[in-house]
Amino acid sequence: MSSLNNTKLYEATKRLEKHLKERENEYIINKQFHILIGTFNVNNRQSPSNTLLEEWFCRLTDHSHKQHIIPDIIAIGFQEIDTSSGAYIYDDKRKEDEWEFIVRKTIKHCYKIKNDNEKFQLLNRIRLMGILLFVYVRAPHMDKCTSVSRASVATGFMGIAGNKGGVGISFRFYETNICFINCHFASGDGQTQRRNEDYQTIESRMTFTDAPTYSLKDYIWYTPTTAGSSVPNTQISSTPTRWWKINDHDIVFWFGDMNYRISQTNEQVRKALNEFSTIPLHEKDQLRCEMKLNNVFTNYSEPPIDFMPTYKFDPNTDVYDTSDKLRTPSWTDRILYHTKRTIIRHHINNIEFQSIQPIYYTCAKTIRFSDHRPVSGLYSVAIKYKYDDEKLNRIRDELIREFDREENDSIPTIDIHPRPPAIIFNNVRYLDKVNYSLLIKNIGECPCTFSIYPSSAFEPTRPIKIKELNDEPFFDCLIFTPNPPYILQINEKQHIDISFQMKSQYSWLFGKQLNEILILHVENGADTFITLDITLDMGPFGLSFNQFPLTLYDSERKQYIYSIDKKKSNERIIEMKNDPPSLYISLIDCLK
Repeated sequence: MSSLNNTKLYEATKRLEKHLKERENEYIINKQFHILIGTFNVNNRQSPSNTLLEEWFCRLTDHSHKQHIIPDIIAIGFQEIDTSSGAYIYDDKRKEDEWEFIVRKTIKHCYKIKNDNEKFQLLNRIRLMGILLFVYVRAPHMDKCTSVSRASVATGFMGIAGNKGGVGISFRFYETNICFINCHFASGDGQTQRRNEDYQTIESRMTFTDAPTYSLKDYIWYTPTTAGSSVPNTQISSTPTRWWKINDHDIVFWFGDMNYRISQTNEQVRKALNEFSTIPLHEKDQLRCEMKLNNVFTNYSEPPIDFMPTYKFDPNTDVYDTSDKLRTPSWTDRILYHTKRTIIRHHINNIEFQSIQPIYYTCAKTIRFSDHRPVSGLYSVAIKYKYDDEKLNRIRDELIREFDREENDSIPTIDIHPRPPAIIFNNVRYLDKVNYSLLIKNIGECPCTFSIYPSSAFEPTRPIKIKELNDEPFFDCLIFTPNPPYILQINEKQHIDISFQMKSQYSWLFGKQLNEILILHVENGADTFITLDITLDMGPFGLSFNQFPLTLYDSERKQYIYSIDKKKSNERIIEMKNDPPSLYISLIDCLK
């Protein structure tokens, strides 16, 4: 298969894929899964060895029966697990491993895991200095996690230090592309713009190279045969690996220590907290204000915050900062989410519901060893679980037929009269002008552009180039009125007059017969062939004497002949001496 055909097929396939994605609600089967998100700035402190993070992971969802919802996916993000100077120089995995051990132990204890089907397995982990992300998946779903990828972006000192930045893990879960981002933005009360820039840097630079590819390729890599059927195309390679950005995913959870503060004085904030009046503080929350201005996290959502600010505490107490810096309490630790499908329609009962529904969003008040409180959120998420093959194939066939109709309508089509077109000019004498007329009508469903070329000079795979005039003298003597190229709108007609007048520089052709095929070339359409037959009867006009090496006389017709194949000579053809008087006589004959 040529590269041109490969390109066209790839473009057609991409178009089909795009339209199938737009109609996926018609054939996708959704299923509810639970995703637990946690974020915790540990302030370079290690959890006591006998401590479990149970309150952070395991909120009761049914207090009457003391039941927990066991999540299907757990994404846990830490910040400041190591802020030592050595962390800038070498990669020490000990703290990373220690935190993984604590997380595993907490998960096992919290959800009372007893058999293999209930176990959580680590899908992947990634660390950038003090920023650490774990993603766990329940064992029954592990084989449905594909195209796992991870990435990191540093935004710290000079834009390269890893003390600030973000880490991400991307994967395909059943038929849904999910991305988890754990971040740590710039600190400081007056650094709102810098935090915005940290977000923008991570959002623009984070790229997942081993990105998810649609399993829709099983339905769209095809060679159409007849409507409603297809055959495998073995000459096409699988869908190429894509470079995915964060917002290319179906679902994104972005969380971490974002460090946004409350735009009020320390005294005002503490007074409001003492009075349990947090609503005015929410209105001054920098993150929410920046989101309203579309400066950051455009189209992201966050559940209502009904917990106290999570920063900054005196370690191992419930008292907000009493140090010399006296930090203003703030909601620095946040969980946001973004989905391409805000509303989902149930495939059976047609009921609409939110694609992501928060179950709880809270902080763990009893985990006090850091100056932050850990924040967690549990979400019910509609996952594209599988395809309804019957519906998908029906929609695919509808689209193929629709594309075929559009393609046929987009092919320029003309009608030409007379048909078949044949131009015959007989006995064309010197300086005579002969004419032929064509009527062209656009009978297609789109405008068309066409022109006329000699077949010997026409190559459809490259721009039109006319050969040297000495090679195609007849074309130099053709006059088209109006001049090509021609553009016809739908149902528009065009009369084209084709005139021929032999120029004096070609008088050496004598009585030559010219035979050629003209091509009426329609861009992106079918070409029409026009036969051109010209018989010249030029006489001696325009010739110098030395161009008359021989004069022949037809005794039967009683006329001079100035160009003849000697092999065809017969008895009545008499060869005459080519002296000036005979030329004068022939010229006089032409004037009679």
